Amino acid sequence: MFPLMHYYIGKNIVPIEGSLIALATTLPDLCVNMGLERAYGHSKGEDFYRWTVERCPAGKDIAFAFATHGVTPQGLDYYSDEYWQGGERGFCFQCANHYLCQVIEACAIPEKWAQWKGHNLVEMAFEADIVEKAPALCREMTSAAEDKEAVRFVSEVFAAFTGIAPQKVAASLEKIPVIFGIEQGTPRQLAEKYEIQLRLRHDITTASIPKIAALIQRIREEQRDAMAAFAQTAFPLVAANLAAMAEQYKESK
Repeated sequence: MFPLMHYYIGKNIVPIEGSLIALATTLPDLCVNMGLERAYGHSKGEDFYRWTVERCPAGKDIAFAFATHGVTPQGLDYYSDEYWQGGERGFCFQCANHYLCQVIEACAIPEKWAQWKGHNLVEMAFEADIVEKAPALCREMTSAAEDKEAVRFVSEVFAAFTGIAPQKVAASLEKIPVIFGIEQGTPRQLAEKYEIQLRLRHDITTASIPKIAALIQRIREEQRDAMAAFAQTAFPLVAANLAAMAEQYKESK
């Protein structure tokens, strides 16, 4: 749920510019819209990169950007979702543990979903924060979804790797502004998008947009220092992990 953070990391470590990074770094979270499992997009980073090195060199940078996102290799979601120093699960889950009761109330969800949905709200707190620091990211990502040539190229490369229709990939990429609250990236807009997701995916019709927005802002304010420390530590780790992956397959050639 934080495409702008993924894009921001990609911009800083991937040797390509423009729309391609925005699209490729968001791809793992779009896999469910293409009929693939969420785990597919988050576990295939190294496989995708190796495949491009061996069979599609023109798409290598796209696969590199894709790999910054998930857990194999250890990209941003490894540290935010799976493992972070000092506790169980990743940083966003650890942070969400402080707000489980508020998450249940705001989202009108059962207790068993609280940690997962809470970690989404922590991710959105990151989004709201980075929008304030780098507002151009919103426009760039929206423009990327409208960049027909970039959408076509990324879709063809990913479709060739996965075996799904390129039109299905393209349709998902074009919906990035619809799926995520990136036009403005405010807590209110993020909450509105999340309420839609709760309604469509889980048939939850009593979630409170004002309460979700307020909780996103509360997390952002109360966890500001912890979030900054996470970013300062995790971002270099992601860069190092991706560099090691690239070096491995460079040598294997």
